Order: sequence, then C-alpha cells, then structure tokens
Amino acid sequence: MRHFNNNKISIILPSYNEVKNISKIIQEIQLNLKNKNFEVIIIDDNSEDNTSRSILKKFSKNKNIILVQRESNRSLIKSIKMGLQISTGEVCVVMDSDGQHSIDDFNKMLKKIKNKDIVIGVRNLKGIEFLSNSRKYLSTFFNWYLSRILNFRISDPLTGFFVFKSKLLNKKFFEIESTGFKVLLDLLYSTKNKKLKIEEHTVVFKKRKFGKTKLNFSVFFSFLTQILSFNLGCIFSPPFIGFLLIGLSGFFIYFFIFLNSFYNLNINYNYSYIISAIFTTFYNFNLNNLLNYFERKKFFSLNYFSSITKYYIANIPGLIIGLNIAIILKDKFFVNLILATIAGSSIDSWFKYYVSKIWIFK
Repeated sequence: MRHFNNNKISIILPSYNEVKNISKIIQEIQLNLKNKNFEVIIIDDNSEDNTSRSILKKFSKNKNIILVQRESNRSLIKSIKMGLQISTGEVCVVMDSDGQHSIDDFNKMLKKIKNKDIVIGVRNLKGIEFLSNSRKYLSTFFNWYLSRILNFRISDPLTGFFVFKSKLLNKKFFEIESTGFKVLLDLLYSTKNKKLKIEEHTVVFKKRKFGKTKLNFSVFFSFLTQILSFNLGCIFSPPFIGFLLIGLSGFFIYFFIFLNSFYNLNINYNYSYIISAIFTTFYNFNLNNLLNYFERKKFFSLNYFSSITKYYIANIPGLIIGLNIAIILKDKFFVNLILATIAGSSIDSWFKYYVSKIWIFK
C-alpha cells in the first residue's frame, strides 16, 4: 500500500534539453501554489544544455524543488516513473517541461481532481493549427484504438498532461518495462480492471517557444512497440518487441546475403553463414541504436565505434554457438539447410538481444 501526505501535491516535470522553458514553468507553479503544500520533482534526463545547473542555480534555496539527475538509460517513461516513485503527495501532476501546457489548465485540473481519480488534459486536435495533418490523423487513429485496448473511453490517451490520485500507483505500473512515449498508457493499463472516475479537460496546447520537439520516427516506433506489448498482455517488453521487429527485417537481409553467397558465389556454408551474420549484425546494431533504445550512440563518434566493436566481440560466442547448432542439425540430423540456418541464426539473435540490453545499450 502506498503512503502519502494528505493535501500535498506532487508535480513531476521530466526534462531533456529544456533549459529555456523549465524555469518559467517552475516559477508559475510556485506562484499558483504558494499557499499550498507541494513539491516539484524535476527529472533531468542527462540534458546536454546545462538544465540541471540552471535549476540548481535558480532554485537551490527552495526546499520544495527537488532535482533528480539521471545519468544513463535515457527514457521519458522511466524518468516520470522515477519521479512518481519518490513523490509523497496525495495528488500527482504529470506535465511537460516544454511550455506547451497552460498554468490556467493546471489550476482547473487540480480543482476537478477532488471528486475524480484521474483528470486528463485532452487536446482539440482539429483546432491546433501548428500540427501537421499527418500527425493529427495518426493521433486520432491511435486515440481511438487505444481506448479499446485500455477499456476506457478516452478521447486523447496520448496526452502528456494529467492529474491523478497517487493511490492509483501500483506495483504493476512500475513493473511494466516500457520505453514507450506515454506514461499515461501504462497507468491506465495497470488499472484497467478498476472502476475509475475519469474526467477529461480540454486544454490549450501552445506552440513551444524554445527548443526542439522530441517527436521523431524513433518515438513513433517506441510507441508502436508499447501498443504491441499491451496487446500481448505485457508478457514481452516493448524493447524486446522492437528488437524482434528489427531482427525480423534483419532476417531478410541475412538470407539474401546467405543465399547469394552460398548458391550464386559458391562460397562454402560456414563462410556464407559468417559473412551473412557480420553484415546483419551491423544492420541490427545501427537500427536498434536509431529506433529501439533511447540511450543512442551518435553515429561515427568515439562512443559509437567503441559500442559497435564491443557488440561484435560480445556476439562472437552467439555466432559460434548458432553456427555449430546449424551444422549439427544439417549434417547429423539431416535437417533442411534453410531450416537449420534459421535455427542457428535464431539462437544467435536471442544472444544479441541480451548483450544489447545488458552491455551495449544499457
């Protein structure tokens, strides 16, 4: 059972390179809650723009401003969950640090939470002129789809702005190993069998003044793996599903190279297997680095070359084991050559996933 301080408000502000935005947000929150018991928990995800230094300089004397500096394994959801783990308020507020959420909506949502379990700040997508049509269509579709998965009728589950009673936090919520983009989805999924009092509040979604949006194709990919994980009952984590999807595409590349090497170039089986594995390992590393892990290595940086070298070295045992299994199946048990190769490369792929998770993209 979770313990909290009655009538206390915990505001969670995840931050990554928002040095020009976050100070104003903190000041507005302080001004609006000056007569109330509250804490602002900033989770800085190893920003490169001195966000942490700026916060310490401006708010070091404020006891209700808590700064947590994450050093590795960058992830929006993990940052928010860390903030919620250390929060002590009866009511929790999760909002962005980019200045796109209004303090007026913040106040209105706090008033509404008294008789509700969750108040969700929903956007009027049709009325947001600076959003592209493609982003609006995708958001509308996923909003509709997710409402059916989560068993809640919500018009905008993709929002990053919501207020809720901290009593809803539960072990399942924190155990969901998600690297997706929207923490609200994890919270709703972990409480989907409960009868919750949910209210929506239409918010003013402002255009950011400083900094760059974090939305890109890798965020969309992580969101897709998060949805697939929900559909599978969270048996498989989003990173593992992402690894499987990338690995599946890598299989096509692997067999294209293997078949051409073995049948067209007449290279013997062992060398064809190894050549295919070398090229596919390079492909998988780069696509996982780009799409599936938030702690990315900058291409052609020293860290990148160090990581890919470690990746190849660490995968040598998996390559040897996979090749020997394929040879045994092919030569001893007379298994079809293609099936034996699939079996060997599949074991190699499992090995690659755990090496990636534990050592390379940790």
